Amino acid sequence: MIYPGDVYFFVLPLMQGDGTSPTLAMAPLITILNLQTRAAVISPSPSMVLQNGLPGTYVYGWNTSGLPNGTYLAAVTYALNGVVFTNQVIETVRLGDSMIVSQVAQEATVAKDLTVAKDATVMHASQYTYNDPGPTLTAILAALSGVATQTQLAAVASQLQDVYDATTGTWVVDKVANTLTMRRGGPAGAAIATFNLINTSTQSSRQLITD
Repeated sequence: MIYPGDVYFFVLPLMQGDGTSPTLAMAPLITILNLQTRAAVISPSPSMVLQNGLPGTYVYGWNTSGLPNGTYLAAVTYALNGVVFTNQVIETVRLGDSMIVSQVAQEATVAKDLTVAKDATVMHASQYTYNDPGPTLTAILAALSGVATQTQLAAVASQLQDVYDATTGTWVVDKVANTLTMRRGGPAGAAIATFNLINTSTQSSRQLITD
């Protein structure tokens, strides 16, 4: 059973007994009748189409938009091996709810339309925009805003490395220049900082030499 607006596909297999695909002078013509009114719903009869990948198989997509509920019959006409087959019945199809009338039928149709939501009446993910983060997400965003960036962490790591190297590296005192140089690793290591040594009668101190 299908509903008005659905597309139903009638199929006509014409494979020969030896497994070969027949050659037709023309594609089969299909006629669809409303059995209640005895009237054809499509005129003139359209041609069926040979289905790709299925030798000898012809199909026709029947669009039921605008048609009333009822039982419909499909018949085909074609010529095969010189024999003409006229209005050969291939299938009957029920359109709409069967044996349901009046208000019940109307409610059934409404229920069907609600269950199978039409694409134009539903929201898609691409159309959804969330503008209110709410208190929980706001708190999370605030916490993340205080987290150091990778660049900031790299700067802190560099400073910590300087402190480590100054503590564990080599201190070189130049007695002639009266300076103290802190170097990374051994005496030939890169200079971290250089200080002037200041001595008085009461104390000794160092003063950073800046560029």
